[in-house]
Amino acid sequence: MRPFQRQRRGANAVEFALTLPIFLLLLRGIVDFGWMFYYKAALNSAVYDACRAGVTRDPGEGRADISVVYQRANTALEQSLAEVGFDDLPTDPVYSVYTLASSADVPVIVLQCDMTIPWTPLWGLVEGRDLRGRSVIRMEFQRAAP
Repeated sequence: MRPFQRQRRGANAVEFALTLPIFLLLLRGIVDFGWMFYYKAALNSAVYDACRAGVTRDPGEGRADISVVYQRANTALEQSLAEVGFDDLPTDPVYSVYTLASSADVPVIVLQCDMTIPWTPLWGLVEGRDLRGRSVIRMEFQRAAP
């Protein structure tokens, strides 16, 4: 009975050698996409924290102290990025304050915070791109229209 059976020695090693490159390629792609999603989530969180810190500062009558609002938002952005380990990112956010709508007495003023950062993959399976974070929050200090 023994001569009619096929020899199976080394079959597992051959199958492993054939599937290992595909498995490693998939694993590298998963790690690259995970790194990109982590970067994007950290950026969105930092931009939200910056915008939230900015809207709690009174911009003054006629938005005279708007630079203080921007400075407070910038400080919060840098702190939030440093907490997640992104100290070396260029922090060049764009802040905008505008009137979204007006009711009879009180205009609705919002602070919009935008930031774009370059992202490069760890292994290059995903192409590098710029990641963008945006947050729009209503200012807490509303002034009645004159």
